[in-house]
Amino acid sequence: MGRKRLTARAALSLLFSKTNKIKLKQSVSATIKGADSPTGTLTTSYVVDAITGEVELAKSGFAKGSVKYAAKDSTTQATISSLSNPLDGLKLSNSTLIGQVGVKSEITKQLKGTLSACYVSGPGAIGVETAISKAGGIGATSFAAQCKVGDVMYSAKTTMKMDAYQIAAVDGVGAGETVGVAIDGKAGGDVKASLAYAKKLGGGHSVKCVVVNPVKKSFDPVVSANFVTSVLPKTTTTVAVQVDKAVRFPSLALFFSSPLVFVTTFLSLLFAKKSERDSFFLRAFCSRLR
Repeated sequence: MGRKRLTARAALSLLFSKTNKIKLKQSVSATIKGADSPTGTLTTSYVVDAITGEVELAKSGFAKGSVKYAAKDSTTQATISSLSNPLDGLKLSNSTLIGQVGVKSEITKQLKGTLSACYVSGPGAIGVETAISKAGGIGATSFAAQCKVGDVMYSAKTTMKMDAYQIAAVDGVGAGETVGVAIDGKAGGDVKASLAYAKKLGGGHSVKCVVVNPVKKSFDPVVSANFVTSVLPKTTTTVAVQVDKAVRFPSLALFFSSPLVFVTTFLSLLFAKKSERDSFFLRAFCSRLR
């Protein structure tokens, strides 16, 4: 019998698993939005034990990079948005769990950020989030609470000034089915109602739909829907559509385990003609609905 060829990737994985007891994982994903003027991002993630590195590229080049370290009850992350001046776009964040209390902080080089805390007890939870800055001190503050009664999860949130609020309820109506309603309001009487439905289908597929309409006499809804399926081998594809007064073409998210297939498809869709992209979107969306 012939000897099996040891590839560089296999050798690297073997080195991590046998010598340092470290697991190496890699994933690649893409998002393309718009039909007339498409925009997209390409993201590559590497996971080595408790450390996760992620690089996001856009059509113009580097978009974002981050390194995250996850300990038992704490996660720390550093994110940059520029390679030429990494400190200007540097953002540091930390999430820590202490008993039933969770604390999260985020701060930038300009000493601006947010600080939030959440307390969980039984079926209920309450939380607070506030903006902080070196110049202005404590800024806008929001409060939130939720509680599960039976199969229904109720939630509410508002601001310190009571100039915005949301009241919502989510119910698991059946196996793999969820229905939710929400009322969002702002100072001045701008109120919107939302109705959402989600269902998990067989074969790992799922569908979601959200209808948002202003609370007034006129009927002017915005309908958003997405369908998750597998169109290409070793991929998960999400096709999203939003419809209002101006019908918008779908956006597309692809998650590949094969970088070569991923890059080829991503670039071909990003630079294809509008008619070719529309044809791909329709095939992707309709092939699983027949």
